[in-house]
Amino acid sequence: MRLKRAVIPTLAIGLTLAFFCDHSHAQESRTSLVRVVVHDESDLEGLKEVDARVYARLDEGDELVLLAGVNALRMESLAARGLDADILDPETAGRQYYVVYRFPRLPLSGPAAHGSVLHEDETYIIMRMSPDQAEKLAEAGAEIRAVTTDPKPIERIKELGIAPKMPTAPTAVTPDLRIEAMIAQVDSAAVYEYTGDLSGEWPATIGGSPYTIATRHTYSGEPILKATEYVGEHLEDLGLTVEYHEWGDSTHPNVIGELPGQGSPDSIVIICAHVDDMPSGPTAPGADDNASGTTAVLVAADIMTKYDWHYTVRFALWTGEEQGLWGSHYYALRCYNLGEPIVGVLNLDMIAYNTAGSSRDIDLHAKESMPETMDLAQLFADVVTAYGLDLICQIVPNGTGASDHASFWDYGYTSILGIEDFGDFNPYYHTTSDLLSNCDMSYYVEFVRASLAATAHMAGVMGPAEALPSTTLTASLILAAALAILALRRSV
Repeated sequence: MRLKRAVIPTLAIGLTLAFFCDHSHAQESRTSLVRVVVHDESDLEGLKEVDARVYARLDEGDELVLLAGVNALRMESLAARGLDADILDPETAGRQYYVVYRFPRLPLSGPAAHGSVLHEDETYIIMRMSPDQAEKLAEAGAEIRAVTTDPKPIERIKELGIAPKMPTAPTAVTPDLRIEAMIAQVDSAAVYEYTGDLSGEWPATIGGSPYTIATRHTYSGEPILKATEYVGEHLEDLGLTVEYHEWGDSTHPNVIGELPGQGSPDSIVIICAHVDDMPSGPTAPGADDNASGTTAVLVAADIMTKYDWHYTVRFALWTGEEQGLWGSHYYALRCYNLGEPIVGVLNLDMIAYNTAGSSRDIDLHAKESMPETMDLAQLFADVVTAYGLDLICQIVPNGTGASDHASFWDYGYTSILGIEDFGDFNPYYHTTSDLLSNCDMSYYVEFVRASLAATAHMAGVMGPAEALPSTTLTASLILAAALAILALRRSV
């Protein structure tokens, strides 16, 4: 009996110790989702000291805001260091988060019906929801960005002297006759035809046979596979090395064509767009969103492959953008893991819509907290001025993260978004009425020209100068003639 009585307290102590050890282990393994406002570099050092995992950067105005995962036992350390941090979710295990952006003329109503709202302000909403809920919210008119939990590099969020310095694009534009000749080569008929091929206006030739691309939804199966084959074959026919980068399954790979540089081939310039579209039904033409950006990438490849370049140029088409930027995320992550030095990324998303009679404004989204992105946006604007292109550039210093350029921001790469004027937003967005007939072709073609010229200045042309055409027609006459030729060719 005494032995038994002696054993009981011993067991109790052992069980108590086991409880506290297990509880401590549970606390140690649990991660909370935290929103942190960064005021200076000491705040970043504080995040490193508590071993925070940065998931995404979400700047608000002139404030640097991060989403991070912090071990539950170390939350007190954040407060002790004076960090401006709010716990959005105490437990992240098995949960998926999204940033939901409020697009112009598309106010969101009742987002809580699609998931749990964790934070809300006038720019975006942070939500916990399933992929299916996120898809339905996107169809309702939201742009969504998945919050991925791989740790983003704190060192690249602001230069702390630890990360290698990235090569930078030129910050001044001197008009170049060779680039002016490239601008003149932009074929209005090709812009029209590529857009029609991608948006299902007529059968496109894919694998040597006609196929009508009725939708390019990422999870549509054969249609998105055919769309990626279409752009891949186009790039291959230009002699580029083409990669089908599978981030999900084989039906919806990213497609990347590479043109090796002749001066500094290890440094990379990317011109890109997402090829997928919405809505999720059997019909989703997506002429503006985003056959237009995809077409601009294909036209840039058509022309840039005729020249030699200082930097390597990649022509990239992403999938999974509408579901949260998945394709570009996995590609940017791979670039970072490989240590690839990227000079700059020009992302083109919705560049064809302009209300009749309105000014020809375009928006260039950059980050004031990432000065190199402001430089790149200014380069684009300077290109428009230098070559007399008929566009009005508006640089947005605290730009949206609602497209694929944001995937590169997360890894410290210089990237910008070129998009039509947010104040004149396409009313057919994410509907079956996003048709080629609703595009402003003159505005659209000029945006393609500007994008080509900006990429050319980033990449640094090395080929011999070419004489300019001796006869110059106005843009409207060129467009009218090209469309007439195309119509005649299709009627034969």
